[in-house]
Amino acid sequence: MSTMRVYRLITLTWVFSVGHFFVTIALTVRMQLCRKIIEKIYCANYSVVKLACEDISAISTFVLIAMIYSTCPQLLLIVYSYAEILKVCLKASKESQAKALNTCTSHIMTLVNYSFGGFYELIQNRFDMSSVPHAVQIMLSVHFIIFPPLINPIIYGVRTKSIKRRIQRKVYNHIIICMFFRWLLSNQSQITMQNSTHITIFLLTAYGENGNMKYLYFAATLLGYLLILLANAVVIAVITFDRQLHEPMYIFICNLSLNGLYGSSAFYPMCMANLLSEIPTISRAGCLIQIFSLHTYGGFEYSVLALMAYDRYLSICHPLRYNSIMTPFKVTQLLVFVYMYPICIFSIHLCLTVRLPLCGSVIDKVHCDNWSVVKLSCVDITVNSVFGLFVTTVLLVPPILLSLYSYVRILAVCLNASKEARSKALQTCAPHLLTFINYCITSCFEVVYQRFEMAKLPHSVLVIMSINCLLSPPLLNPITYGIKLQEIRKRILKLFSSTINNSVARVKRTEIKRRQTT
Repeated sequence: MSTMRVYRLITLTWVFSVGHFFVTIALTVRMQLCRKIIEKIYCANYSVVKLACEDISAISTFVLIAMIYSTCPQLLLIVYSYAEILKVCLKASKESQAKALNTCTSHIMTLVNYSFGGFYELIQNRFDMSSVPHAVQIMLSVHFIIFPPLINPIIYGVRTKSIKRRIQRKVYNHIIICMFFRWLLSNQSQITMQNSTHITIFLLTAYGENGNMKYLYFAATLLGYLLILLANAVVIAVITFDRQLHEPMYIFICNLSLNGLYGSSAFYPMCMANLLSEIPTISRAGCLIQIFSLHTYGGFEYSVLALMAYDRYLSICHPLRYNSIMTPFKVTQLLVFVYMYPICIFSIHLCLTVRLPLCGSVIDKVHCDNWSVVKLSCVDITVNSVFGLFVTTVLLVPPILLSLYSYVRILAVCLNASKEARSKALQTCAPHLLTFINYCITSCFEVVYQRFEMAKLPHSVLVIMSINCLLSPPLLNPITYGIKLQEIRKRILKLFSSTINNSVARVKRTEIKRRQTT
């Protein structure tokens, strides 16, 4: 019962049930109806069939056959399975019998419960049940709709120990979280708020007085943004449209470029607008959106880089098992995890920030970040500060440790390998190492800049260093991978050469047509 086999069986059960009933409903739709009264509280196929003007013996027989066809094989399989289980249990020890009974009881109770409701529904459709009280008929007719969906999760939640333990753990965790947030809200309501005001706009003072130089800064920022868009779009297009590059390593590079576009688009348009503005400002909603986008961008970057390091570790240290481990399904699972992990963690962090009453509106940076907004609060920010350090730790430390572990193992393998194998490993790992070190340095400065006083550094240096993680990684990543990785470099050159050749050919055709017309 591999994972793939389970998915196939589930798909078969759905297709089997839906497929045979499509034929039944198609036969029902073509019938002409002479009546419109259904003596039930919901529509059933046979109730509609009985309203037909024509003879219904053919469709009635087909429906009966379809019902037998859709229920008998399953019932026979269930009976056969339990007969085999019973045969094994009779020869087993008492402990094994108790364990088998514990695992099978939930399923037997569910089966009996649903079989009772389904069996009555079949009898009610085919035979006259007028002697049964009306209320009882209604209750029995909806039994299989009400009780199985309600009782099944309760039965499996109570009888199955693994599910019961996890439910208890989840309920316990939710109770703790609810009590924590209730304490936060009650604590906040007890604090006096005389000096607080409703802040709707933040003033970004790091832009300073630029005079006519703002047009030069705007042009440089626009050029940088366009280069980022172009470089990342080329890498994404090459990997997307070339099926030979649909391998885990290139898929991760594509996601790295997508993340570069995501982070850049959260910063550069607003930055360019503020460069041309007389008073650089940002709305509170826009500031919160920018905080969420930029912080999740950083989390995505570290997570994808860690995933790339793990991929290189598997490729170099376990080459024979690589294809069986890094399957397309596993790659999809890993990518979903590395995106959902930062989103879930930082969403809680942002909720703690949103609840704060603010007494200031001046942010001494060129963009919004969470700590700059938290420092404007009128109330105690100890919870936000501690939780912010926790978020920074869980978003940075695990990816860094995974990357370090991967490269230590790669280094250990390379020391015992031939020179050719070393050069090949270096060629594939060098771009990732450069990217990883570059982003670690830039993000490390950003964390230090937020938490410690850095007034001694020149203002221009502070501004450049604070936006460096939004400038150099999105720009250098696609250039690094485009130059160092031979497969991507070849296809980029091929793409540009074919584009140039097509343009030249188009110009020549246009020139020939012009000469022919003249």
